[in-house]
Amino acid sequence: RDETGQGEIRLRVVAGGSEAFFEGLSEDSFSAEEEALRDAIFDFLASWTSDDLATVADLSADAAIKRCCSALIPPEVGLDEWLERRVGGELELQRDGKFGQQVIH
Repeated sequence: RDETGQGEIRLRVVAGGSEAFFEGLSEDSFSAEEEALRDAIFDFLASWTSDDLATVADLSADAAIKRCCSALIPPEVGLDEWLERRVGGELELQRDGKFGQQVIH
């Protein structure tokens, strides 16, 4: 609260957009926040029961993944970009021909 008793919200903004964000991450390891997000994603995928492949939109709708994303990824960086750049060796994103969504392989 400020001196007038009003609440204050501060947003974390990374100057330079997504490149600055990724440049701030270690090339050799994941941060604790990245590990939590990665674990939440793999837990989600392990519990996926649909015959259809999960999409990035499905991931983004999961409460645990949302919490992890908000702790790590700034608004100008999409979950899909983080997936491609940080766990691309473990997961592959491809556009679905029917709906144009990014599906996870």
